[in-house]
Amino acid sequence: MELVYTLLVLLAILNIVLGIGLRNLIKQNEELEDTLTDVVEGTRIKIETTLQQMRDIDNREVFEKDDEVGATFEQLKNIIEDLNQEL
Repeated sequence: MELVYTLLVLLAILNIVLGIGLRNLIKQNEELEDTLTDVVEGTRIKIETTLQQMRDIDNREVFEKDDEVGATFEQLKNIIEDLNQEL
């Protein structure tokens, strides 16, 4: 009978230790999710800013309308817009 009580006490202690460990892992996971969300949001804002800066630089559409430079400008703009949509 004494062995049963000892096992119950050991299992209770093990449950407490595992519960604390699980709580710490969940807390770390939530912190990582918050950090990742902030990084993705920051990247999205940088992409939008970059696209707007490209448009501001070419406000008269000089680059965009030029044949050779315009094709490159359009490709860069499309890549940035695609990245922005993915994020």
